Amino acid sequence: MNKNIKILFFIVVIVILTPLSYKQYINNIVVKKIADLNNQGLMITQQKDNSTFLTTSKVYKIVVSNPSTLYKNFLSQFFNNSQKDMVKKILNSTNGSEITIDLNILNFPVTHKNAIGIYLTSLPPKIVSSSKPNPSLEQVKLFLKNKGFGIIVNANAFGKIKSITLKNIDKKFDNKKDNIVIQIKDYVTNFSKINFQNYDYAFVTTNSLFNFDFNHSTSKYLNIGYKNLKYNTDRENFYNYTMSCSLKNFHFNSERYLKKQALKLDNIIISTKSALFADNVNYLFKYKVKDINFDVTSRYGKNITTNINNFLFSGSVKGLNKDILKDISEISYTNKYLFKQKYLQILQSILNNGLEFQINHFDADSIFINQGKQLISFGKISTKLKLNILKNNIDLSKKFNPILLIKYINIHAKIGITKKDFNFIKSLDKRGKMGKFFKLAKKQGDNVIFDIGFSNGQLAINNQKI
Repeated sequence: MNKNIKILFFIVVIVILTPLSYKQYINNIVVKKIADLNNQGLMITQQKDNSTFLTTSKVYKIVVSNPSTLYKNFLSQFFNNSQKDMVKKILNSTNGSEITIDLNILNFPVTHKNAIGIYLTSLPPKIVSSSKPNPSLEQVKLFLKNKGFGIIVNANAFGKIKSITLKNIDKKFDNKKDNIVIQIKDYVTNFSKINFQNYDYAFVTTNSLFNFDFNHSTSKYLNIGYKNLKYNTDRENFYNYTMSCSLKNFHFNSERYLKKQALKLDNIIISTKSALFADNVNYLFKYKVKDINFDVTSRYGKNITTNINNFLFSGSVKGLNKDILKDISEISYTNKYLFKQKYLQILQSILNNGLEFQINHFDADSIFINQGKQLISFGKISTKLKLNILKNNIDLSKKFNPILLIKYINIHAKIGITKKDFNFIKSLDKRGKMGKFFKLAKKQGDNVIFDIGFSNGQLAINNQKI
């Protein structure tokens, strides 16, 4: 009996001490992190402490006090050279903005329900200090003050991020001239591994709705949105990774000076894969869209509608030198002179090392073009292409005749269309200027094939030299 009492007493002591010790452990981490960040361009102060025996619940205010120091000492590790200037500009514009952190942690090291809310609660003084009254700006300020825009980071007891959730938004900002509607719903990113510094992460992002709508009093509007986004990536390093993405639908509508444009895509699937072999990188890609609808109306009322069914675009790039790929990723677009100089260096390397570009599919089951009184339709169209740039010693820094490059380029393409579509295209050639080209066509079942080859400066169609 005494033994059981001792065991029970021991368990009770553990249960009591665990929240106290874990709470102290969390406080020590927070205090140290705040001290570090206060020396890195931020100013952090504690606003509230609603902690209890079982929970750690605190609110902090963060002010961006020194953007250049923040980038140099902290954020620079997450961005490469091509992103550096852009990130610095964005950071400079945030000087003086305020962020509120809601820290909610259960004082037991076995939980996976720890949440950190991060909210932009105040815009930079440069934006809000305008002397002119602005109803829209006042609405935005109130929206942010009430924690309308933010993310919730969920982590386990050891600080490992498990998911990031963007707060749901359904908000309309309006004044006499224009109005803006923003809708975001169920935007969640779940991580199975995460190490951004080493490009080593795997996550799935799901989102049921994103919609942005802008309307102006002069009949100018913009609407963009999508539904049911799923994004998955698994990255081992910069050169080796896979990515897949799908959308149920995407839409874009705009009107300006009475000209209207509308684009709608249904059931989009995208996948890419990059793999390093020795010093070269092979890149595979695939884009698939079930329906593409594009509608254009001119200011004079003329309307053209295009519909493409079951569009498929897939292929590969092989033999891209890993150092060239790294250079491409680090090009800075803000300095035009350096961009042009680097671009020529990269093009030079590609020419000298050689490259293979291949399109396995550029296909569509059907295409319809409606111009009001005239309806043009095409059946199944398929295209394949293989382009090889052979290794050479061409020097782009010196003047050279582009014709010399021809002997280093090999092309093989195959285009297939239905007999019906071929006959329709022939009927458009009223003067017979394309007669010689049409005679080169090769009939294959219900289709017409053009097998095109280009090698050593010689063009051939269906084995007939041109």
